[in-house]
Amino acid sequence: MNLNEYREDLTLHDKGAPISVGDAVFYVRRLGTPAAQKFMKELKLSLWGPFANHTEQDANELLAHWLTECGCTGWDNVQDESGVDLPYSQQAARKVFLNPEYYLSLNAILTNAAATFENYLHEQLEQDIDALKKP
Repeated sequence: MNLNEYREDLTLHDKGAPISVGDAVFYVRRLGTPAAQKFMKELKLSLWGPFANHTEQDANELLAHWLTECGCTGWDNVQDESGVDLPYSQQAARKVFLNPEYYLSLNAILTNAAATFENYLHEQLEQDIDALKKP
């Protein structure tokens, strides 16, 4: 086993790794880092207080807020429901990620990718950049 196969690019943890979804590319920070865990802990307290019993729906809402406020750092080639280009902004991210209609589809794809180490490897970044450059 070569350890380089598991060496993550820590800059991607902060700026976000490119995650392709169809024709779009979302830039998503790494889920599970100390910064992400701290954010989630504070978010749980602000959303539900210290004594709430959490449900699966709460987990979906929590991840939606994480994507909106912390996880997604940008996107390319995203269109709204009418096919008009949707530039990345916090307001646009709120409309997308906090919409429950995306919780189990787009949000799930992005949060699963954010928890997958392969998306944050040094070599993977180079491969993704090369793939995006190809026509």
